[in-house]
Amino acid sequence: MQNNDSQAFSSILECYIQVIDLAMICSKVLIIGLGQLGLASAKYVKERGFDTYGYDINTEAMAAAHRNAGIKQVTDFGSHDFDIHNLCVNSQTQ
Repeated sequence: MQNNDSQAFSSILECYIQVIDLAMICSKVLIIGLGQLGLASAKYVKERGFDTYGYDINTEAMAAAHRNAGIKQVTDFGSHDFDIHNLCVNSQTQ
């Protein structure tokens, strides 16, 4: 029985190490669109320890995200090497 327990522990430890490795590789996240969904997503990502950046065509939305949640502002996508891009924009036609 102890052998099975140590194998289970070893498997769990291996999965945990893989998650840590992924977090170390994917550390810079860009959220495009800082409305209701985008701002909530940016806060969620930042709370989990990722280096979080935000962009919105509304500069006040970017300023508010920075002021209220510490989301870094970006206006030039080529100036940073982002690991993940998350697009949170309205797709409804007006």
